[in-house]
Amino acid sequence: MADLSVHPWGQPFRRRDIVTLIFTIMGWILRGFFEKIVCVVWYTRFGVRIEDLSSLHPGWPQPL
Repeated sequence: MADLSVHPWGQPFRRRDIVTLIFTIMGWILRGFFEKIVCVVWYTRFGVRIEDLSSLHPGWPQPL
């Protein structure tokens, strides 16, 4: 059987690869969601504009 660790592309995903992919996507979603909550809380608490936070954190709306 071929060694999947050498050439993972074009081969069936191993279970570990699928789990890693799922956790990576979940991490992106949770991070983007968390950053939106933080920006809203800052805006309501301190009156800081979202644009000001975006300048501090480039590409804020994107979870990547």
